[in-house]
Amino acid sequence: QHGRTEATKGSNPSSLDPAQLPTMRRRGGAAVACIFAVCSLTTHALAPPLRPQPPRTTTRSTVADAPTTARDVLWEPNAEYAKTTAMQAFADRVGVAGGYEQLWQWSVDNTEQFWTELTDFLDVERSGSAEPAKRGDVMPDVEWFPETKLNFAENLLRHGAAGAALAGAAGDAAAHAYTRGCVTVDDMDDLEEFGATVAALDALGVHGAELEAIFRAAAAVYVVGDVAFVADGQDGSKVSPATQGALDTASKLLGVDAAALATALTHRVRETPEGSVTSPNDPAEATTLRHALAKSVFSKLFDWLVQRANAAFDVSAGRETQFIGVLDIFGFEDMATNGFEQVFINTTNEQLQKVFNDLVFEAEAEEYTREQIEWDKTAFPDNTPCIEMLTKRPTGILRLVDSECTRGHAASDGAKLVAKVNKAHAKSPFFEVCGPASVWRRKDGSRTEDSDFLVHHFAGPIVYTVASFVDKNRDALFGHVHDALHASSDALVSSCFPPREDAGASKKMTVANKYLSQLASLTGTLRESSTRFVRCIKTNSEKLPQKLDKPAVLGQLVCSGVMAALEVRRAGFPTRVLYREFVREFRAFTPRGAAVADPKALCAAMMQHPHVRERVPTASYRLGVSKLFMQSEVLYTLQSIRNAMLYPFVRRLQRWWIKLQGSILQRKLKRCGADLEAARAEASIKGVAAVAAVRDVLADAETARAAAAAAPSAE
Repeated sequence: QHGRTEATKGSNPSSLDPAQLPTMRRRGGAAVACIFAVCSLTTHALAPPLRPQPPRTTTRSTVADAPTTARDVLWEPNAEYAKTTAMQAFADRVGVAGGYEQLWQWSVDNTEQFWTELTDFLDVERSGSAEPAKRGDVMPDVEWFPETKLNFAENLLRHGAAGAALAGAAGDAAAHAYTRGCVTVDDMDDLEEFGATVAALDALGVHGAELEAIFRAAAAVYVVGDVAFVADGQDGSKVSPATQGALDTASKLLGVDAAALATALTHRVRETPEGSVTSPNDPAEATTLRHALAKSVFSKLFDWLVQRANAAFDVSAGRETQFIGVLDIFGFEDMATNGFEQVFINTTNEQLQKVFNDLVFEAEAEEYTREQIEWDKTAFPDNTPCIEMLTKRPTGILRLVDSECTRGHAASDGAKLVAKVNKAHAKSPFFEVCGPASVWRRKDGSRTEDSDFLVHHFAGPIVYTVASFVDKNRDALFGHVHDALHASSDALVSSCFPPREDAGASKKMTVANKYLSQLASLTGTLRESSTRFVRCIKTNSEKLPQKLDKPAVLGQLVCSGVMAALEVRRAGFPTRVLYREFVREFRAFTPRGAAVADPKALCAAMMQHPHVRERVPTASYRLGVSKLFMQSEVLYTLQSIRNAMLYPFVRRLQRWWIKLQGSILQRKLKRCGADLEAARAEASIKGVAAVAAVRDVLADAETARAAAAAAPSAE
């Protein structure tokens, strides 16, 4: 996906810069896009032939004028298409003789030249005449302007092989059995997605005939779902005449004979020690086998793409003994209704949790052995009984579903299957019988039914509802259908269905059987590797910064096993402290007059302090070679004891300090009082002298005034 984004920069695939193609080829992310996109986009992209665009007033065409969905690209090939003026002109320009298939192959083999020539060709043609060109006898009275032809030619050159591969498979996606429902997504451009898929496959070196084979197989899955069956008047069935065309098209795409495929779907061949026994299938059985055929082809195609991607990435000369693998898994699932899929998902998580527990257990065992610590190995949580209840032969839940698949019409499902599960595991501590009278409730709070059962997983209890478990588990083809596909003239289909190893192989290839085999291989690889665990937590579903959805985060912590991991860590002696650090932090426990140079011996003496011995039992800690091992609550207990011992001394220090500060303040107050009195006395003395001086001045002034008043009267 990163490679695709880097190369396209958000534009239409038809506007790729030729200089970006080598970079795109080097992007490993292209493989991820192609693996998922081929199977999902191909069936969605099939649609009626290209519809002509209405007349335009301009002759200039841009990438935006190109068809906006892949259904405008995938069309039923016709020789007249290759004879359009633009197509033929481009073929003459590059010197390629033949039709679109030859031109497509040339474009793949000469990628750089193709883009250069096409860019120059479109620049020239877009400035040409606006005279309409007739399509001819294919669709009379339809005008094709040069810009329409150029868009068509441009997309055909990119996806021509896909069109050739899907010949005869065109149709409205909404009208087909396997693609009914949602056929469009508002924020998804089918043309862009399909172009990225083709580019990703090309980056893996898948092109030409190999690319056509991929799309043929994907188209066969799309078409085979339309095949219907009716009763033949006896005990068997036959292909409905109304869907014979769909059978013919699917057979052609798969490279098998239509009559042989019809016979394989309408009959059952049983392998017995005496030989093969053939019996007819009724319409329901034939329909079930048709579904199994479609799922098997789809699954085999997906597996082939994965192997092809691995082969493209493997550039080493010999076998590599070192690798980096990434296992991405969300965790335990607890939906509103937990069904067949959730059983497998949660069984996987249960097994991975055991791997994690075992790795932690091994690490703990190594630490204890190195420190010469005696410990109880049974203290660690063990979910092995739960895993055995789910997978162990012969009464494991998945094994019981497998056994029901061999019973044909007599197979039990729903409440009947749950009754057998209840009988086998009712006494297990990891299992609970559900029903309207039980205390157990579904996630939405509703009462459980007789078709429900509960499993106590490592992450918590989960209620499962059994519905169509047997039908979903029957994912394998019968041997005679497998042989029919192996005889295909298509090399890809034939290689996806190699010769059977034995006659009973088909009986073993149920979903549960394949899943358990793959799960065993996965866990074996994990145990042989140096495993690291990374827990990724999504803070909120809106993808907003600085926002924490606490219930959602707590649910993720539970489902991902983080809370369970804490329980594993708490088992045994999870707290380890070096002796020197312990002596420095808890020196309050040091015995009086102790002169012990050995930190271990001093630590042992400190743990015998009366207050410590009273609250911390000897069984809750161990003395190792270099560390003190303690159970989860011991460290907090020691800290509380230390604080309680130091509290009286702290209070004494506080009282002494407060008293000292009080005496200092009192002396300061006395000194201040003396200074105030001195200032007051000085002010008083100076004040009296000042009053006398004022009086003298006033007296002198009065004398002067009287003398001045007596002088005029004397005159």
